[in-house]
Amino acid sequence: QYVTANSSPTRERRYNPITSLLPKFWFPVWGGDEDGMQLGMTTGGRDVLGHHTYFLSALYGIESERMGFFGQYINQQFYPTITLFGADTADVFVDIFQDEDEEDEDYWQREQVAGIDVSFPLYRSREIEFAFSTGYRFKKMKHLTDPDTLTPAPDEGELSGISAGILFQNLGSSIYGISPESGFLTSLTYRRDDEALGSDYNLN
Repeated sequence: QYVTANSSPTRERRYNPITSLLPKFWFPVWGGDEDGMQLGMTTGGRDVLGHHTYFLSALYGIESERMGFFGQYINQQFYPTITLFGADTADVFVDIFQDEDEEDEDYWQREQVAGIDVSFPLYRSREIEFAFSTGYRFKKMKHLTDPDTLTPAPDEGELSGISAGILFQNLGSSIYGISPESGFLTSLTYRRDDEALGSDYNLN
């Protein structure tokens, strides 16, 4: 018997990442804000060539009736690697502030963050990466707990600054893994929030 191979060539076309960027997973998540429990979902995806990666978590406060989220998009198609991120979260500070009776009081703060990081890989293999990064971050802080009765008085306002750092990672993952399965990551970052960049405070 003879098997005739298909001699018609496959038509060449430009790569389109959108067709493989649909979410790869959906997980329920929960958290808390100043009024109680939050419920939501987290999802993410990556195209088959690993050029585009994204993660998104969204939470809804049952009592506060307010949405919160965290999102990140990573573009590795070009050099350097570009990461965009944004968040709107309720964060709690414990054992820092006291009320009028000098009792410890939890302080809840709303933080709205947006920024960009640019990473320049100095060495990269399938599992190992050593890179230099720089970026810009804007953060708006607003109280969710009444600050008038707390000591010391919590600060509010905006932080705007730049950063620089180095990163080393040795991570292993399967080709369809949604997160690393082994290894480690370590980094060292310096951030400067400065009034010259629109920040209400100068911070190192």
